[in-house]
This record gives sequence, C-alpha cells and structure tokens, in this order.
Amino acid sequence: GIGKPLIDGVDQFTLAGNISTCSFSVPVTSSFVPVFNTDYFPLTYQSTWTYNDLWNTGYTVKRDVTDSVMMGGFLYKIVSEKNLPEGDNSHLYRKNGSDYYEYISIDKYTYSLKYTTQIKKDLLFLKEDCITGTTWESPADTGSIMGGQSVLLKYTFRCIAANISETIQGRSYQNVILIQMRPQVRSLTDAWGETGETIDLHYAKGVGLIYARTIANTFIKLHWELSSYLVK
Repeated sequence: GIGKPLIDGVDQFTLAGNISTCSFSVPVTSSFVPVFNTDYFPLTYQSTWTYNDLWNTGYTVKRDVTDSVMMGGFLYKIVSEKNLPEGDNSHLYRKNGSDYYEYISIDKYTYSLKYTTQIKKDLLFLKEDCITGTTWESPADTGSIMGGQSVLLKYTFRCIAANISETIQGRSYQNVILIQMRPQVRSLTDAWGETGETIDLHYAKGVGLIYARTIANTFIKLHWELSSYLVK
C-alpha cells in the first residue's frame, strides 16, 4: 500500500518474493524542527547557534551563551560570537516579560553615522507577543558626528508576520516572527528621514534567530541562515 508515516522512528519493511524475502529499515523524521523551549530568543547557558554566512561565502558564524553580568540592576546574558572574517565579538541580552533587549552602542545597527562619543543603552529588539502589523520604535538619541554636528538617531520596528512556518537550510520551523528594523536620522531642525537601511530578522519559538539580513542602499551587508543549534 501507500501512505505517509505519522511518527518519527525507524520503520521496518519486508518484501516477499516467490522463493525469498528481504528486509530493510527506513528512518522517519518530521519535516518540522521539534522545540522544547518557549522563548523566541533563548538565553539559556551553553546554548549555541551556527549560521551559514551567505555574504562571506564559505564562512560560518557561531554564537554561544557563555556567561552573565549585572549592569544597572539588570542581569544580562553574554553571547560570544566567533565570526570570520569579520572578527569575534560579544553581545549583551536580557528578557523582561515578553520583551527582549540588547545593551548596545546605539549606532551599532546603522552604517549611516558613527557618534564620536558612544551612547550605550538598551534597545528593545523583539516583542514575542507581537502580531502581524505591530510597530514600535526606540527613543531618539542625540550625539555628535565627525565635524561636530548633532544628529538624532532612532530605530523603527515592524512585525511583518507572526506565527508562520519558514524553511531555512532545509529545516522547517514553526511559530516564526518576522521583524523588520529601519534606522532613521535627523538634524536638530529637520524631519526624520530613512537611512536606506533595512534589517530583516526572523525568530523561531524555542530556537531563536534563524535568519538575518542587512541591506544598505541596495547593497547586502550581512546575510545569515541558521544551519545548526542546541538550546539547553
């Protein structure tokens, strides 16, 4: 007969001919990735993620939750990143309720400007209870760029889709949130304007970041797809 297996495992088959029989086994796996964590950006110690770098072809990016640190009364998880050829880095993240924050130099996610003096603060980058169409933005910050001009910077966020399925590197993920992030700038007297940069970030429940792409004025600056992970 014909049909589709419903349960993961190893199925045993026997074929009988006129004078002999033969047996063989077939492993059965679900097309969807099973998850056991309910966070869209897990921060459990020793969790690890590896990404194929589609911009720097042939390279991978590896992230690990390695430690934690208290700052300003908040506990941040340290995520170490090994990234060739871009260089190693570390990131600070925390969760509060259904919101996720990264402690950054506020100009981290734009190529359009760099402040002469760093402004460090939390950036709310993900709301795990968002629905399609949800928007939010970061508070505006003012800093000086080279030449002494004061420039304001903020980030806008939009939930492009929520609770969808997405296939990345041959693996299908459920309960995926698609977030689009856009930097905006202005002078002290002008209106807000787009920088021409778009940052697309896809998060799967129980897995974390599965896809990232940054485009600056039609040029790809970053493009990652999750290839393997282990959430503790």
